[in-house]
Amino acid sequence: MIVDLGYDESGEGDVLLVSMQVGLNKKNKRMKKLWRKELKKVGIPYFHSRDFDNYTGGVFRDLDRQRRERVLDSLAQLTRLRLETGLTTKISKKLFTGLTDQQFRSKYATEYSFAIQMLVLFAYFYLERFGLGFDVNILIEEGHRNSAQALQILQELKTIPKADGLERLNILSVALGSKKDHPILQASDMLAYSEWQKTTSGDMAIYDALHIDWSRYKPEVFECDRCLVHIGVEGAREYEALIKQVANQKQRKGVLAAMVETTGEHRRTPRRRDPC
Repeated sequence: MIVDLGYDESGEGDVLLVSMQVGLNKKNKRMKKLWRKELKKVGIPYFHSRDFDNYTGGVFRDLDRQRRERVLDSLAQLTRLRLETGLTTKISKKLFTGLTDQQFRSKYATEYSFAIQMLVLFAYFYLERFGLGFDVNILIEEGHRNSAQALQILQELKTIPKADGLERLNILSVALGSKKDHPILQASDMLAYSEWQKTTSGDMAIYDALHIDWSRYKPEVFECDRCLVHIGVEGAREYEALIKQVANQKQRKGVLAAMVETTGEHRRTPRRRDPC
């Protein structure tokens, strides 16, 4: 089976939220057709969550509240029925900046790229747990200023040997895309924005449409806390030391692979006290 992973972000100020939708490629293709059909019914080009409560402009400007809620319910139902799961990570920009230096952020990951890599790692664990296969297409919404860095990091992961614990991941494609062209990115936008609205006690309409008690689709949230960032930094340091030892070999694994190796070592050795 081929699995599609779609990523988009939300948040303001110190808080960054990045969401990932996970769907089987065959079901995602069918969802794309049905999604566009629902959009055509109400005459909007795509679903942009930030515009949902905007009555003076944006893609919903010609729709009243009732019609907005109707298309939301239709698209949320497609998301719950056609996608496997949704996952959101929350990260503090201030915390991340405080635990990393400019070299790390430039070479390995900004908070945005780090969040996407953590979601890829969690996607791998999800695919392994439910036996969905490890062939994946990765699509990142192109709007964020660090999307190009995330793309480059994952392209490198696509072509290099994988670390222990990640070796079965087979990245078929990595690309940037726009929400307008890709319903899975619109679904990711809905998930990220709804989590932000929950965080800020805002409009819960999109959140409630995606979170249905009886649905098999169960979105989850985890935090990229101090411990996860620390593991990433330490993994990068170990990687740098390895490069110095084997300077004559061309090896580039990136922070995600380094983190997998580091966490693997933690499983194999007694737990040590650390800043986490």
